Amino acid sequence: MSDPSFDSSRPTNVRFRVLFVCFCSAALLYLDRFCMNFAQQFVKEDLLLTDKQLGHCMSAFFFAYALFQVPSGWMTDRFGPRSMMTIYIVVWSIFTALMGAVMGFFGLIVVRMASGVGQAGAYPTCASVVRRWMPAEARGRASSTIAFGGRVGGVIAPILTMALVIAFVPMSVSPLLTGEDILSAQSINDLQTGVAEKNAKGNPDTLRSVSLARKKLQLISTSVHDDPRQLAEEFNLLIKGETIASEKELHGVGLEKEGVRLLKQTDLSQIQQQRLNRLILEAIFPKTVKKIYVQGWRSVMVVYGLLGIPMALMFWWVIRDTPSQHPKTNQAERNLPPPVLPPSDSNSATKLPIKKVLKSRSLWLMSISQFLAVMGWTFLVTWFPRYLLEVHQVPFETRGWMIAIPLWCGWFGMLFGGWLTDALTRHLGIQWGRALPIGVGRTCAGLCFLFVVFVQPSAWIAVGSFALVAVFTDMGSSAMWAVHQDIGGKFTASVLGWGNMWGNFGSAVSPLLINKLIEEYGSWDMAFIACGASFIISGAMAFFIDVRDKISD
Repeated sequence: MSDPSFDSSRPTNVRFRVLFVCFCSAALLYLDRFCMNFAQQFVKEDLLLTDKQLGHCMSAFFFAYALFQVPSGWMTDRFGPRSMMTIYIVVWSIFTALMGAVMGFFGLIVVRMASGVGQAGAYPTCASVVRRWMPAEARGRASSTIAFGGRVGGVIAPILTMALVIAFVPMSVSPLLTGEDILSAQSINDLQTGVAEKNAKGNPDTLRSVSLARKKLQLISTSVHDDPRQLAEEFNLLIKGETIASEKELHGVGLEKEGVRLLKQTDLSQIQQQRLNRLILEAIFPKTVKKIYVQGWRSVMVVYGLLGIPMALMFWWVIRDTPSQHPKTNQAERNLPPPVLPPSDSNSATKLPIKKVLKSRSLWLMSISQFLAVMGWTFLVTWFPRYLLEVHQVPFETRGWMIAIPLWCGWFGMLFGGWLTDALTRHLGIQWGRALPIGVGRTCAGLCFLFVVFVQPSAWIAVGSFALVAVFTDMGSSAMWAVHQDIGGKFTASVLGWGNMWGNFGSAVSPLLINKLIEEYGSWDMAFIACGASFIISGAMAFFIDVRDKISD
């Protein structure tokens, strides 16, 4: 006997299970994409990278991700989202895990590029799933749900990475230093020559830290500063001794939260006392002493990579290329979206009309707008941790929560944006329904960046400003997805891949450009001005996009 639901005029709800799996895939996508960035301080110290090299590693991911957007989108259009997305998840998970085995700059570049290739097809494929499973009037909300999954992964990433890195360095790990744990004696030379005070640029917390470091430096023999092994031995004498500095002396220095907790305890064991002193030395000599948490980041990458195995299996188990292929759907649910012909029934489905894409004025406007907006937004997931460390001396544990806040606030923009573009489309028509969330949102995001330049805020006010950047950016994300679906038609995956390609070229440029501006001007102001201007120009361009300029129905 057949299932009664199949004879009902009311659609079954399989499409919501499909949407949930896409949501989970997007969450894992962002978790794996940005985990290295949030552990960047330890990756940099472990592999002895410069800021420029670290920027190239961040850029390499986005460059490969961008280049493979269109090819992977075409493969999804050709072979279907079920099989291709399963392959994509497996590929990027393997190379996420392999990050834990790299030994230097070249190896990190290679695995980040390979991970970018694997992740390139994820969002185009999810967009294809939405078009195949959802009716036109629900695509904005469905797209926002998947994009929201990415933001959930983005919020989880800094918090979970922080917690796992610390967990993988338990109290039993020796706090004593070796010659390899001495990064550079340059900071000690800066203290001796007065360069450190000059670099502090009047920041009271930095000046206090410099004063404390100079005071403790007097306890170390000047004859060992140029020999890493002897300097490590001198530091170890301090680690094995009494508490190096008091809570009052360490105020504003940036001591890790674990150190603060140990500092408040009484009757510390020997290993706890040594761990505390190691953390104090790291805070006083941040550019000289390698962080003990460096020993935890590799295991975190392996854990994240292994999460891809159950995710790939779940995608294969739940998803089908169309509702008609799923055994749990009834005819009413199968009739909700427009029919999608399989490639074997339609040769035209395999041939992307590239000439139409290249001649589409609206697609070019959307692509350039994406390039500029993503270039600004990428700061939040690349150099924001570095900004909090260098400008505000925020400890790692606190940094994890601060970085998560803008991405968490972006949830509201993402969910509101899906509803907003659908509501505006019903009341004002599809043109303004797409243009307003993108144009207004990106313009406001740009103004938030400029606010940071002119106010020079505290760490928490800066976090609030960047939280608004995330809200306004994500408010237009659903409309952006819908624009590509409106214009792309049956080539949605390929067209979204085209737009995503340009957006991620912006991501590839962002860490290199921001680092260059910081080095050139010696401050973060020009970097924030560049991000703000790119957002404002991006928002203006969105108003000239015409979604009636279709590639295909």
